[in-house]
Amino acid sequence: MKNILVLTALICTTIFSNLQAQTESDEAEIKAFTNNFMTAYNKQDVEAIQKMYMDDAVRVDTEGKEIKGADQIAAYFMERFIKNNITLDVKQMELSWSDAQHAFVASGTYEVKGAQIVYDIKIHDTGKYANTMIKEKGKWKIAKSVLTSDD
Repeated sequence: MKNILVLTALICTTIFSNLQAQTESDEAEIKAFTNNFMTAYNKQDVEAIQKMYMDDAVRVDTEGKEIKGADQIAAYFMERFIKNNITLDVKQMELSWSDAQHAFVASGTYEVKGAQIVYDIKIHDTGKYANTMIKEKGKWKIAKSVLTSDD
């Protein structure tokens, strides 16, 4: 009986330590993903941004408008970059597992600053984001992004 308890404890320790290591690895990878997204945005690299979304991704803006599909999301960013000289600052604050979505949800704050190119009207948007993250072929991608405004 004592041997069974020791064996069970050993197996549980091994399983849970592997899960923790995986979570720490995922957290580091998703944090790096967030930094890479910010870099691509600030370089206005629409191709890189498009690759960061699942093909069937959904982006919900602060007014509740949905954009569906990586191609359409990339087109949205392209239009935004053509009309505006803007930079993005993102701070990932939390990473949690969602049983309902069977995915990690990375959340934090964002700040977009700059100006319109033609009229030089200042732009300053701040808010929160929640990105549902899925690993596809070894790479993290956004399946759904929901933005909320601080206003």
